[in-house]
Amino acid sequence: MNYIIGLDIGDKRIGIAISDSMGLGVRAHDTVNIENFMEFFTKLIEEYCSQEIIVGLPKHKDGTDSEQTTKVRDYVAKLAKSYPKLDFKFENEILTSSEAKSRLKERGIKLTEANKGLIDSEAAAIILEQYFSDL
Repeated sequence: MNYIIGLDIGDKRIGIAISDSMGLGVRAHDTVNIENFMEFFTKLIEEYCSQEIIVGLPKHKDGTDSEQTTKVRDYVAKLAKSYPKLDFKFENEILTSSEAKSRLKERGIKLTEANKGLIDSEAAAIILEQYFSDL
């Protein structure tokens, strides 16, 4: 089995998580500024031989699309055009940022402006965990 990559796409940064090769574990990997993402993503796909990408889809609590939902779908459409062999799937990401903050605080990590990206990569890990639990 190949690794599966999870993405939490924001306006400024993209949080990244990666499954283990068996799909049993997930870890937060990195956070990348959106301007630098394509180059980073190409290397990531090559390194992990990943074909499946799980993207967090931000929706309102009632399940309807938000403005951010449209932005994420548009960004993924661009990614899919640049990487036509990859299988992009969406996973509802409701409350993942809040859960990510809680997890980081439980580990004793004080969140500051300097390490704000940790929230994004942890949220990506939660998105990927939810995907596996839904299988």
